[in-house]
Formats: sequence, structure tokens, C-alpha cells
Amino acid sequence: MLLLMLAVVVLPPMALIVVHREDRPWKATYFTRPDFSGTRLVQREPGPGRDGGMRIPENLPRGKAYSVRWETVLETRRGGRAAFMLSANGGSRMLINGRPAIDNWAPPDQDRMTRGVQVDLPAGDVRITVEHVVRVAHPFLALEASLDGRPPGRIAAERLKYPE
Repeated sequence: MLLLMLAVVVLPPMALIVVHREDRPWKATYFTRPDFSGTRLVQREPGPGRDGGMRIPENLPRGKAYSVRWETVLETRRGGRAAFMLSANGGSRMLINGRPAIDNWAPPDQDRMTRGVQVDLPAGDVRITVEHVVRVAHPFLALEASLDGRPPGRIAAERLKYPE
């Protein structure tokens, strides 16, 4: 049985939190400006980018540049080598435990940029952050990972938990 929860809370400075479903382990924070400032719109999503379930908030100003930050916690059983690949149009980057891992701040005239990285992850909880600056009508962002020696793909939701 699916349980659908909808909660709206207004927080200073002008933040709106919308919680849709408990099975969405990514915290998506949409900013009304491309520099990660302005009004914040926060919601739970299954993953970053449209393929990951990105749901652009209805009340985000249309036709203007904006930015979005996705955060989650990856539960690693024993740590080890992992590979990540980030593709996007516009600027994007990925941080692991707050440290830069992939930097895709593409020039405005570049259509799409893809970069990857191999890292040694510690055992336990690993905080993953993905940021994207959107300046086009049809944004694209995809994050893939190869964990535990498996082929690259989306990170399975059961390996993730919503950040506190």
C-alpha cells in the first residue's frame, strides 16, 4: 500500500518545504537564482535530474535561470572503490562528504559536459551533494555510479537515506 504524505511548512528566509513520499531519499533544494540564493523551495525526490525523478516546482519563475542542490546519504557497507559520472547542460558539480569530486562548471555556450571520478569511499554513511545551474528551458542532468564492482547506473534507493 502506498502512503502519500503532503506537508507544507513555511520557514525563514522564505523557504517552502514540500514532502511528497517517504521513498524519495534525495533532498532537492531549488533556488530562484542561479547562484544558489533567493527563495528556497525544498522537496523530496527519487534522484537528481529528470531521469532521477526531478520535479521542477510549479511556483519556480519560468523563463529565468535558477539553481538546484540535491543531497542524500549513501550507506556503504564496507567502503571501497567507487566510480561516479555526472553529465549536465549548464554548470554542475558533485561533492562527497563536502569535498569537490566532479567539477562541470561548463561555459554558457557549451551544450553538455560529462566528467567522471574514481574515489575510495569510507565504510558507513557518505554524504553526496549534486549542484546544477539551470539556464535553459529543458534542463538535463544525470548521475551514475559504479558501486561494489557493479556496472554503472542510478544509485539504488535502498542504498540511500534522506539527509538529516
